[in-house]
Amino acid sequence: MFIDTTKHYKIWFSANPDRFLYMEDQLRLIRMRKRNPGITLGLLYSSVCLSTQSQEKLKIFCEKHVIDAVDFDQDVPCLLETAAFEDIALYWIAKCEMRNPAGNLGAASDCARLIMPIIEKLGIYSDFDVDVDFSKKNQVQTIQAVKAPIILPAKVTERGEPYINIDFLAFTHDREDKNKLSPTAVSDLRCLQQKVLWCYRNPKLAFVNPPLPGKDIDIRLHPFSRMVINSFFASNPDASLFAFRKFAQKQKYFIFPVRKNGEYYLYKISENDSSTLKASLLHRSVINFSGSNNYFSLYKDCIPDNGFQASSSEHSQAMEMEPIETWRALVNATKNSSLEENDLDTSVHITHSCSIHNKTAAETIGVERDAAWTVRGQERKAERDSMIFSTAYKIFNFWRQKRKISPEPSTNMEIKHRAT
Repeated sequence: MFIDTTKHYKIWFSANPDRFLYMEDQLRLIRMRKRNPGITLGLLYSSVCLSTQSQEKLKIFCEKHVIDAVDFDQDVPCLLETAAFEDIALYWIAKCEMRNPAGNLGAASDCARLIMPIIEKLGIYSDFDVDVDFSKKNQVQTIQAVKAPIILPAKVTERGEPYINIDFLAFTHDREDKNKLSPTAVSDLRCLQQKVLWCYRNPKLAFVNPPLPGKDIDIRLHPFSRMVINSFFASNPDASLFAFRKFAQKQKYFIFPVRKNGEYYLYKISENDSSTLKASLLHRSVINFSGSNNYFSLYKDCIPDNGFQASSSEHSQAMEMEPIETWRALVNATKNSSLEENDLDTSVHITHSCSIHNKTAAETIGVERDAAWTVRGQERKAERDSMIFSTAYKIFNFWRQKRKISPEPSTNMEIKHRAT
């Protein structure tokens, strides 16, 4: 099995129609292009999310830095003319995530990176906060041999359990035609696509089902999460994921019936705890539906028929309680998919992949990872963008006063290019 390391792409569906990319991400793309002059670099974007002026700016930027701009709304439908049902279905789910007021642009990106014609056209996917360097100094072959059909940031944590994120995705290619995926990669991709489609069709089960059968991951969630989910779907059995998100987003306080001394009372949790609960539910509404939790389905053949023994203790992990032979196959399969096992860890740098296990999601957002699909991630990204602009402006002014070589710049883009 091998991957083609000469084709790479990023995805950005903008929440702000007047900004085609954050300044930080423009700089990241420029750096990736400079470090990897021999690759084909693509940017998948949505013209529906951008104003006409922003679309023009994006095209100018991409032309200047030799980046292939691919429009999800105009270019991708042409690729889907002979595509499978799963590819077309995921395309429309991504469109719903973009258009629906309760949609999530991160979930739209998750779906887009699982559409086979996009993968075959654009190659290896990586998030903007993933540092990729496939230059000759890292001794990566243009055709790199690998040990699994899909390569992603997979690890076994210090607690002895597998961990996956999807900030980087590389699919193996056919031996006779490297523009096509290999049969094993297609099989695994269809498995992932079908799992995502099942989740959108069965939102309540997708919320409460653990990634690993028999593993009780609810102990890691806010204590009231399951109660909110069960209560909502009991009252709204046919509700969609979008209806649940809309409900969660509107709640300032969460109120629950509590039984005491044989009588029921309404218990209202604090605004701070309600905010934490809301963030947890909305986070789960992405990772359980389109995100990384679905990728454990790649290793379903390595999971015992009766699943793993569930743990009832917050500090005791299910896999630690099992005989080593029970879960060794799963751990080995996870390792075979990893960057380290396939000699890609020196070319693909993901800061948070090791440390995230010992921190809450909130602690890593905007610090060790962008997570721009979350509210807090967007806030911190905007803060960093403002800091970059301010710093660039100071540097520019310093050199302008020192050398007096040009007038004051008129645009943010001009400041950025002069400063870099």
